[in-house]
Amino acid sequence: MTKARAFGRWNRLAQAEPDTVRELMFAVKQKNMDQIHEMLMERSDPQSSAYGQWLSADEVRELTRNDEALEAVKKALRQAGAEIVKITKSGGMVRARASLRVWEGLLETTFHTYASSRYNTSHVAAEIYSIPGHLHEQLTGILGVTDFPMPSKLQVSTAKPWLQGKLASSNAGQLTPEMIRAAYNMPDVAAADSDEAKDRQKVTQAVFASNNLHWSPSDRAQFQEIYALPERNVTELDSGASHASDAACQANANNCAEPNLDVQYMLAMSPWSEMGLWYTDDSFTSFLSTLSDVEEPPDVISISYGTVELANSQEQIDVFDSLAAQLGVQGVTLIAASGDDGAAGSSNMFKDGNPQCSDTEFIGYLVNWPAGSQYVTAVGATAGIESGEPETTCQISCANADASSTKSCNVVQGPLITSGGGISHFTATPKWQASMNPCDKRGIPDVSLAGHSYNVIIGGESIAVDGTSASAPAFGGMVSLVNARRKAAGKSTVGFINTAIYQNPSAFNDITTGDNKCSGMSSYDKTTQTIPCCGGYDAQEGWDPATGLGSVNFPKFEAIFGSTSALTV
Repeated sequence: MTKARAFGRWNRLAQAEPDTVRELMFAVKQKNMDQIHEMLMERSDPQSSAYGQWLSADEVRELTRNDEALEAVKKALRQAGAEIVKITKSGGMVRARASLRVWEGLLETTFHTYASSRYNTSHVAAEIYSIPGHLHEQLTGILGVTDFPMPSKLQVSTAKPWLQGKLASSNAGQLTPEMIRAAYNMPDVAAADSDEAKDRQKVTQAVFASNNLHWSPSDRAQFQEIYALPERNVTELDSGASHASDAACQANANNCAEPNLDVQYMLAMSPWSEMGLWYTDDSFTSFLSTLSDVEEPPDVISISYGTVELANSQEQIDVFDSLAAQLGVQGVTLIAASGDDGAAGSSNMFKDGNPQCSDTEFIGYLVNWPAGSQYVTAVGATAGIESGEPETTCQISCANADASSTKSCNVVQGPLITSGGGISHFTATPKWQASMNPCDKRGIPDVSLAGHSYNVIIGGESIAVDGTSASAPAFGGMVSLVNARRKAAGKSTVGFINTAIYQNPSAFNDITTGDNKCSGMSSYDKTTQTIPCCGGYDAQEGWDPATGLGSVNFPKFEAIFGSTSALTV
């Protein structure tokens, strides 16, 4: 029996029309997943003689394919009256189409329509379903039944409610690509036609996009011109309609803030790399399923969207982890934003419009997903370098200094977010983190990077943006630089980096000030002009669930992976 864990911002309306056609994804149990995990841990360990010896996509498929289970699932779907739309090359995922009436009968569930005033949309889902008894040994889970849309982790300066229309003449952010490179000891941009620039073009990187958001080619070109970056285009990697739209970005900054930010700053950190944007309307797991059919997936993938971990069923988490591990053992680096609502996550997740701490007191803190996956590198946010100050935890600015002890924060001008972090409810502490994390569950973030006041071009204008969704793609670009140098030396990509970075904490700038005890602007109460402060963690020496290992010292970071520290972008 699988239940949806959270409906806080979704109100259930009427039962959905039974004749509505719906596609679901059936995750077939794969073989040898324990072996895949062990191979990934060994081959991501710089101390191992097998380090960096990644498998090809075909080798992974051959190792994990389970034809017996696949045939049983196909038979059951056809007997129920469903149409099989697609089967991945590995046989691990089956997409099938049928009416809700068929799915309700097969899965012993009922679909309803849900509405969200927060997201201004509606969605059809079920609260609970059962895998048919004869398929318990053949299926890991079913996607598209209890799934809900995932918001990006982002705040745009023009939405600052406490300014009440009194914005300065310019909404531009303070933080620029040059400042990021300087703060983290990164190299300068390589000259066109140089050997370094040519090497960079052999590296691939991509960002995930969803929620009907767009990106603007003209904004990308303007950004690159302003910051003297090579004009490199973006390839849309999905198979559906294009989501490139200058008009959408000019009409409303919120239509484009996330994809524009992701594209502009991943390219800013590694501007010669081949850049992709992968759009999907489906879940993260469906996205990884699509990637499993790609012979050469992007070397680095950054995800700036997320839900709280408790909004996912254990089956959804297991399916994601299975696909992520299979990508990892191919040498793909998966990066995800740790969230923008502090340790408590979206504290009004369960009681829509009631941003208090009662839910946190009942269920604990809400770690962000998919950042909480053991196969993902979770990236938190710092503040300080945009104003020339020492780095600290990026946290909401409060008028009352001890807001975290009073359960409310009177918001004043400053960061719009509080970096997410904490301890998973489900995932055991991975071996690579055990020496630094005293808890028995996975902790995030793994690393942090600047996340306040990024200057992004949206609709032809400079706009300040805050978010771990800024930190994640910027960090991803740094990983691409390391990949480029390794590829130029005839080596493999770095792939899953967590095993290596936890062995080398001195490669990071330890952040020891600030905390993540107050939420971000997503929980802003217009009536009281406050946000909740439900507790969390202090930044301290060593790894902590506020800033992880700290921010990148690039030459030392690169040296972890056997690359020369003398490097140009």
